[in-house]
Amino acid sequence: MELPFIYNKKLLVDGFNATIRRKNDSEGWEGISRVQERPEEGSRVWKNKLIYFTTDEDFNIEDSSLLVDRTTRVRHLSYTEGCEDPRLLDSNKALTVTLDTNNRWKPEISLIEFDSKSSIISSIKPLEVDGISVNSIQKNWIPLKISSGSTAMPPKLILLHQSFPFRIISVDMKTGKGSIIKEYTTPLDSTGIVAHNGAALQLVDGKWLVTVRIKNGYKYKHSLWLLLDEEYNLIKYSEPFVFRKLCSDGSPVSYEMCMSMQHDKHESDNVIVCSVGLSDTHSEIFKYKINVILDLLVNSVL
Repeated sequence: MELPFIYNKKLLVDGFNATIRRKNDSEGWEGISRVQERPEEGSRVWKNKLIYFTTDEDFNIEDSSLLVDRTTRVRHLSYTEGCEDPRLLDSNKALTVTLDTNNRWKPEISLIEFDSKSSIISSIKPLEVDGISVNSIQKNWIPLKISSGSTAMPPKLILLHQSFPFRIISVDMKTGKGSIIKEYTTPLDSTGIVAHNGAALQLVDGKWLVTVRIKNGYKYKHSLWLLLDEEYNLIKYSEPFVFRKLCSDGSPVSYEMCMSMQHDKHESDNVIVCSVGLSDTHSEIFKYKINVILDLLVNSVL
């Protein structure tokens, strides 16, 4: 089933898998998009770059710039260089997938800091969580919230690390060190379900709306909506759906990933705005009535 939307627009910015958030001080939006360059002749290394952009309220691009990595970190040889699949946290921080930050040839999650005015990335910090092996593949951690910090206690980033089984982690944003704060299984785990995280949004009643991608091996099958309570316990899940069946050229969508969800402030809290990467080619903005999505959550977890 293709999810019924009330608004749809292609983001006319370079790259794909764009993440967006509302600007802090004005109307409109800001975001980061991922650009991937094919290996040079004689090389097998794909190069990733990040584009920071701003839009007006209707998602028309106002400005865009390449974020330049000026960190002094060691760059290790791996399958890819640079930052992949960004998830914007605020106007100068994002989570990304990196491979050249370690010598294990494994993707890991890094916290990056950047200046949108100078277009400079000043820090790329791999995150380490007690109880999660550094040799395991790490992708698609969903930011849930940032706890308020103080001089004595730096802010903590709370994330959905994985779904089916579920794991919630907390990471110190200053040190990059973290710990597992909640783990649990559900009846769906026994079915062999393989879910890759997408995005999450806290609703006005405190519950969490989450979207995940279901895969069969390396092939994308469909997406699901999940509803978690305030303590991150799974309450309900939806029937399978897709954001888009066909690309603009009529070809089937081979892959899609929701990178971010936001409330649409002009529609009160009744509408959400999703940024979705399609077929590793571009990103599109969708708006949905929350009540329509909640009506799809027909499967209860006993």
